[in-house]
Amino acid sequence: MEFYGDDNLSSADARVPLWLKLAYVFLPIWGVIWLFFFFNGSYGWFDAGYWNQLQKAALTTFPSETIQQE
Repeated sequence: MEFYGDDNLSSADARVPLWLKLAYVFLPIWGVIWLFFFFNGSYGWFDAGYWNQLQKAALTTFPSETIQQE
C-alpha cells in the first residue's frame, strides 16, 4: 500500500496508463524534431531565404537599406 502525501490517498496496485507512457515517449521525440527544424533553418518559414525576402519587403534588413528617392 502506497500513501501519497495524505492518508486518504492510497494505491495498492496503480499502473501507469498506456497513453501516459506513449506521451512520455512521443512528445520528447516530437520536440527534438521540431527543435532541429527550428534551429536548422531549412524548412518552410524557418528557411533563411524566406525570411530574407520578408525583411526586404518590410524594409527591416540590417544594416537598413535606404530607398533611392528621385
